[in-house]
Amino acid sequence: MSVPRLERIAENPFLAPNLDEAWQSYAAFNPSVAKDGDCWRMLYRAQSAPRHHEGVMLSLSTIGVASGDRPFHFPCTQPFITPSEPWDRYGCEDPRVTRLGDTWFTFYTALSEYPFQASGIRVAVALSRDLKTVDEKHLVTPFNAKAMALFPEKINGKYVAILTVDTDRPPAKIALAWFDHEQQIWSETYWNEWYANLPAHIIPLLRSRNDHLEVGAQPVRTDRGWLLVHSYIRNYYNAARQFGIEAVLLDLHDPSRVIGRTAQPIMVPEKKYELVGDVANVVFPSGAWLDGETLNVYYGAADTSCCMATINVHELLDAMCANEEVRFVESRQAPGGFRRYAGNPVISPRPELHWEAQSTFNPAVLYEAGAFHILYRAMSRDGTSVMGYARSHDGVHIDERPTHPVYVPRERYEQWLREGGEMVARLSARSGESLWIPLGLLAVAGVLVSVGISVVGSIVLFHRFTLARRGEDLQRRYGLLRQRSSNLPRRRIQLLKVEEGLLRRWLRLATIRVDTASGASDEEERKSGRDVLLPIVRRDELPALLPQLLPGLEGDAAPWRQVSRRAIRRGFLKGSIALVLH
Repeated sequence: MSVPRLERIAENPFLAPNLDEAWQSYAAFNPSVAKDGDCWRMLYRAQSAPRHHEGVMLSLSTIGVASGDRPFHFPCTQPFITPSEPWDRYGCEDPRVTRLGDTWFTFYTALSEYPFQASGIRVAVALSRDLKTVDEKHLVTPFNAKAMALFPEKINGKYVAILTVDTDRPPAKIALAWFDHEQQIWSETYWNEWYANLPAHIIPLLRSRNDHLEVGAQPVRTDRGWLLVHSYIRNYYNAARQFGIEAVLLDLHDPSRVIGRTAQPIMVPEKKYELVGDVANVVFPSGAWLDGETLNVYYGAADTSCCMATINVHELLDAMCANEEVRFVESRQAPGGFRRYAGNPVISPRPELHWEAQSTFNPAVLYEAGAFHILYRAMSRDGTSVMGYARSHDGVHIDERPTHPVYVPRERYEQWLREGGEMVARLSARSGESLWIPLGLLAVAGVLVSVGISVVGSIVLFHRFTLARRGEDLQRRYGLLRQRSSNLPRRRIQLLKVEEGLLRRWLRLATIRVDTASGASDEEERKSGRDVLLPIVRRDELPALLPQLLPGLEGDAAPWRQVSRRAIRRGFLKGSIALVLH
């Protein structure tokens, strides 16, 4: 059965950046919407143009609020959640709002470190009685997480939330959290215990280790289960990346149980406002509301504007819950032999679960009491094999599959690889100090080879490098084997970094890199050299050169501190050991 597609409304985008208001002049996107009587309420991420904030230049994210009389008409907007705590000092992003009782719970991404890194990207919550003023703010997760939403009613007497864990330490994992009372939602003790047992809370939805996913909208109750609209990004880590919107249906009483899901996206970027923007080719779901038989799905387009699309909820649920016809295909190479199930594979690795992230194979099956019980070998990325279990009513559609292995190596003869590791460790200990001589020589040789490769690579990448100003852009041309040319809008530069390795410091040279507001990953930027403003420059020329390229940069330079000899020796020793063990 084909999956129906979301239909965009003609009014898209219904909210766009407002150049007359600095706090949302750069972007207004990722809306979360709820209905309050006859009034529609919307929270969304607003982004300013790059400006000075907390001593750095960045495009600051805050959360705006709006009201309207229609699900896509929000004429009045104003700031609602702004940085005020150490844990959200560099921005408040991507709200998910749910009303439970008399309280509006708005979960959002809180940024505490700049440049942005996983340890400073966490979930926070703001509580309000009227969505006009914030009554309380709390940091929720002490670990890296995003995209948290509260279910709109208690389940079995408990508060329940769904969130995305390790979004910036892949693989990302969608997981459930249950709370006995409201204060437990922001209890650090609760979350530390919860994270220590993370696999038990995961809802495995990743199809491939190359993909990425995040919770999208707050869960919507239907008569057949909790409907969760979420983001699914195929080939997230390469140039074939494709953002899509998908959905999964969870059991009403046990939302850890998946009843059905879409087999393919119900929306991908197609319209110009989704293809062109601050981050191109993006549709990111952030809100959903069931209006009769119509499901309104709210999404951010190209990380720039707010949009909405609709779908008939019954058609969507029918498509999600329907099992395809069980068909078996005869082999062309062995006519008359075994026929393969057309929907193979029946069981695949689940990248979110370490113990079976690498492979699942060699199943054994027992049919008993009207069900197929399947034991299979699962392998982690470090090569450890365990046994997993699955249950099926027909042998091909899986009804139950725990997130933990049912058997792990226990006996000594089952743990040979681990014993081998211990033997190597004992051998190294007995070798004593004599082992340090070849290790030291190996470390020095490795450092010299690394330096040589780095120098040659830089020469090839930045051959005949030129930098010129063209209006408000900086134009760069470079490359020996592959000619590259790129324009860098100066207004997108958020941070300048001066790099001086040991060799460059001796020669009084430096490399200037930039952080920009772009959708490319740090790894992509470095490999292509797009993050380099000047590959090599004399250190004493920087004070006069940089203001010519970036007017308005003048200011007091930060004081330089001499690194102690002891710190240098310690850093060299750690680096040498890491190089040898790598």
